[in-house]
Amino acid sequence: FDLARTIRFPITSAIPISYPPFLWSDARSMEANNTSAFNFRFIQGTTRLSWHAFGRAIDINPVLNPCVTDGIADPAGAVYDPERWGTLFADSPLVKLLKDRGWRWGGDWTSLKDWQHLDKPFPGIEGNDLARLAFAPGRFY
Repeated sequence: FDLARTIRFPITSAIPISYPPFLWSDARSMEANNTSAFNFRFIQGTTRLSWHAFGRAIDINPVLNPCVTDGIADPAGAVYDPERWGTLFADSPLVKLLKDRGWRWGGDWTSLKDWQHLDKPFPGIEGNDLARLAFAPGRFY
């Protein structure tokens, strides 16, 4: 966030998703273009915990950086335009900095484009192992 402040990268809001008006609703947070990180939730359409559930992911300006699957944007009506200020793209200073620090960017994915999403998984832990990690006493750190 120091870099975002330095380059005057606009972040619409960063209200914790547990607070009103979101009350743990990822959909409401995204519709408001709210940047969010921790949210104990599953990966959409699955029963696997998201990296957000472990505080290991962030979604930045979702209306400007939608998740696009089969041509359908989430949040609804959002349009990805890398020319708009506040949009993430491959050469974006924020994307480059985080990738240099081991984060993954959803804009690099091929099955879908999750332009808003950056995550940093636990070393050596695959997504399917998250539930085991979450519920193993003394294992979460």
